[in-house]
Amino acid sequence: ERLAFALRDQPWELLQEDCLLCTILTHFIATDPLAIKSYLIHHYIEAMIKHLFRVSGGILALIICFATDILAADISIIGTWRLISMKSRDTITGIESSTWGENPLGFITYTAGGRMSAILTNPNRSISVESAGSASTEEQAMLFRNSFAYAGRYTLTSDGVIHHVDIAADPTWMAKDQIRFARIEGTKLIISSPPIRSVTSQNPIEFSVVWERVE
Repeated sequence: ERLAFALRDQPWELLQEDCLLCTILTHFIATDPLAIKSYLIHHYIEAMIKHLFRVSGGILALIICFATDILAADISIIGTWRLISMKSRDTITGIESSTWGENPLGFITYTAGGRMSAILTNPNRSISVESAGSASTEEQAMLFRNSFAYAGRYTLTSDGVIHHVDIAADPTWMAKDQIRFARIEGTKLIISSPPIRSVTSQNPIEFSVVWERVE
Protein backbone atom coordinates (compact mmCIF):
# COMPACT_ATOMS: atom_id res chain seq x y z
CA GLU A 1 0.00 0.00 0.00
CA ARG A 2 2.86 2.38 0.82
CA LEU A 3 4.43 1.71 -2.57
CA ALA A 4 1.16 2.29 -4.40
CA PHE A 5 0.72 5.63 -2.63
CA ALA A 6 4.27 6.69 -3.43
CA LEU A 7 3.86 5.83 -7.09
CA ARG A 8 0.85 8.02 -7.84
CA ASP A 9 2.89 10.58 -9.78
CA GLN A 10 5.39 8.25 -11.48
CA PRO A 11 5.90 8.66 -15.28
CA TRP A 12 3.85 5.64 -16.33
CA GLU A 13 4.16 6.55 -20.02
CA LEU A 14 7.78 5.39 -19.86
CA LEU A 15 6.73 2.07 -18.47
CA GLN A 16 3.99 1.56 -21.02
CA GLU A 17 6.59 1.71 -23.77
CA ASP A 18 8.54 -1.22 -22.33
CA CYS A 19 7.13 -4.27 -24.11
CA LEU A 20 9.47 -6.60 -22.25
CA LEU A 21 8.04 -5.62 -18.87
CA CYS A 22 4.49 -5.95 -20.20
CA THR A 23 5.24 -9.45 -21.49
CA ILE A 24 6.73 -10.55 -18.17
CA LEU A 25 3.86 -9.16 -16.11
CA THR A 26 1.25 -10.64 -18.45
CA HIS A 27 2.85 -14.06 -18.02
CA PHE A 28 2.83 -13.93 -14.21
CA ILE A 29 -0.68 -12.49 -14.00
CA ALA A 30 -1.99 -15.19 -16.34
CA THR A 31 -0.30 -18.09 -14.53
CA ASP A 32 -0.77 -16.89 -10.95
CA PRO A 33 -3.71 -14.66 -9.90
CA LEU A 34 -1.75 -13.45 -6.87
CA ALA A 35 0.82 -11.92 -9.21
CA ILE A 36 -1.68 -9.16 -10.01
CA LYS A 37 -1.10 -7.91 -6.46
CA SER A 38 2.53 -7.21 -7.33
CA TYR A 39 1.73 -5.22 -10.49
CA LEU A 40 2.55 -1.82 -9.01
CA ILE A 41 5.65 -3.18 -7.31
CA HIS A 42 7.00 -4.40 -10.64
CA HIS A 43 6.31 -0.97 -12.16
CA TYR A 44 8.13 0.64 -9.27
CA ILE A 45 11.24 -1.50 -9.77
CA GLU A 46 11.24 -0.77 -13.49
CA ALA A 47 10.94 2.98 -12.90
CA MET A 48 13.82 2.90 -10.42
CA ILE A 49 16.01 0.91 -12.81
CA LYS A 50 15.42 3.33 -15.68
CA HIS A 51 16.03 6.34 -13.49
CA LEU A 52 19.13 5.15 -11.63
CA PHE A 53 21.01 3.08 -14.15
CA ARG A 54 20.13 4.20 -17.69
CA VAL A 55 21.95 1.18 -19.02
CA SER A 56 21.75 -0.55 -22.39
CA GLY A 57 18.65 -2.48 -23.36
CA GLY A 58 20.32 -5.88 -23.00
CA ILE A 59 21.58 -5.27 -19.45
CA LEU A 60 18.31 -3.62 -18.52
CA ALA A 61 16.42 -6.69 -19.71
CA LEU A 62 18.50 -8.93 -17.44
CA ILE A 63 17.92 -6.69 -14.42
CA ILE A 64 14.18 -6.55 -15.09
CA CYS A 65 13.92 -10.31 -15.46
CA PHE A 66 15.85 -10.91 -12.23
CA ALA A 67 13.87 -8.41 -10.14
CA THR A 68 10.52 -9.51 -11.57
CA ASP A 69 11.27 -13.18 -11.03
CA ILE A 70 12.25 -12.69 -7.38
CA LEU A 71 9.16 -10.64 -6.60
CA ALA A 72 6.86 -13.03 -8.43
CA ALA A 73 8.22 -15.91 -6.35
CA ASP A 74 7.69 -13.86 -3.19
CA ILE A 75 4.08 -13.05 -4.06
CA SER A 76 3.33 -16.59 -5.20
CA ILE A 77 4.43 -18.39 -2.06
CA ILE A 78 2.37 -16.18 0.26
CA GLY A 79 -0.75 -17.94 1.49
CA THR A 80 -1.90 -21.19 3.05
CA TRP A 81 -1.24 -24.59 1.49
CA ARG A 82 -2.77 -28.00 2.27
CA LEU A 83 -0.59 -31.12 2.43
CA ILE A 84 -1.26 -33.49 -0.48
CA SER A 85 1.59 -36.00 -0.30
CA MET A 86 4.87 -36.57 1.48
CA LYS A 87 7.51 -38.91 0.11
CA SER A 88 10.74 -39.75 1.90
CA ARG A 89 14.01 -41.52 1.15
CA ASP A 90 16.28 -42.92 3.83
CA THR A 91 19.77 -41.76 2.83
CA ILE A 92 21.41 -44.73 4.60
CA THR A 93 19.24 -47.62 3.42
CA GLY A 94 17.94 -46.02 0.23
CA ILE A 95 14.38 -47.07 1.12
CA GLU A 96 11.66 -44.81 -0.32
CA SER A 97 8.18 -44.57 1.17
CA SER A 98 5.02 -42.49 1.47
CA THR A 99 5.45 -40.91 4.87
CA TRP A 100 2.28 -41.35 6.95
CA GLY A 101 0.40 -43.04 4.10
CA GLU A 102 -1.22 -41.75 0.94
CA ASN A 103 -3.30 -39.02 2.61
CA PRO A 104 -1.24 -37.23 5.27
CA LEU A 105 -2.75 -34.18 6.94
CA GLY A 106 -1.10 -30.80 7.21
CA PHE A 107 -0.97 -27.11 6.42
CA ILE A 108 1.84 -24.64 5.80
CA THR A 109 1.37 -20.88 5.77
CA TYR A 110 3.63 -18.08 4.52
CA THR A 111 2.66 -14.51 5.45
CA ALA A 112 3.50 -11.33 3.58
CA GLY A 113 5.34 -10.21 6.70
CA GLY A 114 7.93 -12.97 6.42
CA ARG A 115 6.54 -15.46 8.93
CA MET A 116 5.77 -19.14 8.37
CA SER A 117 4.21 -22.03 10.25
CA ALA A 118 3.66 -25.69 9.44
CA ILE A 119 1.91 -28.66 11.01
CA LEU A 120 1.92 -32.21 9.61
CA THR A 121 0.28 -35.36 11.01
CA ASN A 122 -0.44 -38.99 10.26
CA PRO A 123 -4.23 -39.25 9.70
CA ASN A 124 -4.31 -42.74 11.25
CA ARG A 125 -3.27 -41.77 14.76
CA SER A 126 -5.46 -43.14 17.55
CA ILE A 127 -5.20 -43.81 21.28
CA SER A 128 -7.13 -46.01 23.70
CA VAL A 129 -8.17 -43.22 26.09
CA GLU A 130 -10.11 -39.97 25.86
CA SER A 131 -7.14 -37.59 25.98
CA ALA A 132 -3.47 -37.65 25.09
CA GLY A 133 -2.60 -36.61 28.63
CA SER A 134 -4.09 -39.85 29.96
CA ALA A 135 -2.46 -42.04 27.32
CA SER A 136 0.31 -44.48 28.09
CA THR A 137 3.93 -43.53 27.54
CA GLU A 138 3.99 -45.75 24.44
CA GLU A 139 0.91 -44.06 22.96
CA GLN A 140 2.27 -40.60 23.70
CA ALA A 141 5.53 -41.53 21.99
CA MET A 142 3.52 -42.75 18.98
CA LEU A 143 1.66 -39.43 18.79
CA PHE A 144 4.94 -37.53 18.87
CA ARG A 145 6.51 -39.67 16.13
CA ASN A 146 3.46 -39.25 13.90
CA SER A 147 3.08 -35.47 13.96
CA PHE A 148 5.28 -32.44 13.65
CA ALA A 149 4.94 -28.68 13.85
CA TYR A 150 7.19 -25.65 13.75
CA ALA A 151 7.11 -21.92 13.05
CA GLY A 152 9.43 -19.00 12.50
CA ARG A 153 10.61 -16.58 9.84
CA TYR A 154 11.43 -17.38 6.23
CA THR A 155 13.79 -16.05 3.58
CA LEU A 156 13.47 -16.72 -0.15
CA THR A 157 16.49 -17.97 -2.09
CA SER A 158 17.17 -18.41 -5.79
CA ASP A 159 16.05 -22.06 -5.66
CA GLY A 160 13.74 -22.23 -2.66
CA VAL A 161 13.26 -20.96 0.86
CA ILE A 162 15.01 -21.03 4.23
CA HIS A 163 12.89 -21.53 7.34
CA HIS A 164 14.44 -19.79 10.36
CA VAL A 165 12.87 -21.88 13.12
CA ASP A 166 11.78 -20.07 16.30
CA ILE A 167 9.71 -22.86 17.84
CA ALA A 168 9.22 -26.54 17.03
CA ALA A 169 7.79 -29.77 18.42
CA ASP A 170 11.34 -31.13 18.20
CA PRO A 171 13.48 -28.81 20.36
CA THR A 172 16.62 -29.70 18.36
CA TRP A 173 15.16 -27.68 15.44
CA MET A 174 14.78 -24.47 17.44
CA ALA A 175 17.02 -21.49 16.59
CA LYS A 176 18.25 -23.30 13.48
CA ASP A 177 17.75 -22.86 9.74
CA GLN A 178 15.95 -25.44 7.62
CA ILE A 179 16.92 -25.19 3.94
CA ARG A 180 14.27 -26.20 1.41
CA PHE A 181 14.18 -26.38 -2.38
CA ALA A 182 10.86 -25.17 -3.76
CA ARG A 183 8.98 -24.60 -6.97
CA ILE A 184 5.39 -23.72 -7.87
CA GLU A 185 3.46 -25.63 -10.52
CA GLY A 186 -0.01 -24.16 -10.98
CA THR A 187 -1.81 -24.49 -7.64
CA LYS A 188 0.85 -26.86 -6.28
CA LEU A 189 3.87 -25.98 -4.14
CA ILE A 190 6.55 -28.68 -4.27
CA ILE A 191 9.10 -28.56 -1.45
CA SER A 192 12.04 -30.93 -1.08
CA SER A 193 14.79 -31.10 1.49
CA PRO A 194 18.44 -32.02 1.72
CA PRO A 195 19.07 -34.91 4.16
CA ILE A 196 17.63 -33.91 7.55
CA ARG A 197 16.93 -35.45 10.94
CA SER A 198 13.24 -35.96 11.70
CA VAL A 199 10.83 -37.76 14.02
CA THR A 200 10.07 -40.34 11.34
CA SER A 201 13.48 -42.08 11.30
CA GLN A 202 16.78 -42.46 13.12
CA ASN A 203 18.63 -41.91 9.83
CA PRO A 204 18.86 -38.70 7.78
CA ILE A 205 15.86 -38.45 5.44
CA GLU A 206 15.27 -36.58 2.18
CA PHE A 207 11.68 -35.39 1.85
CA SER A 208 9.61 -34.38 -1.16
CA VAL A 209 6.36 -32.72 -0.11
CA VAL A 210 3.49 -31.54 -2.31
CA TRP A 211 1.15 -28.82 -1.07
CA GLU A 212 -1.97 -27.40 -2.73
CA ARG A 213 -3.01 -23.76 -2.37
CA VAL A 214 -5.94 -23.10 -0.05
CA GLU A 215 -5.80 -19.30 -0.17
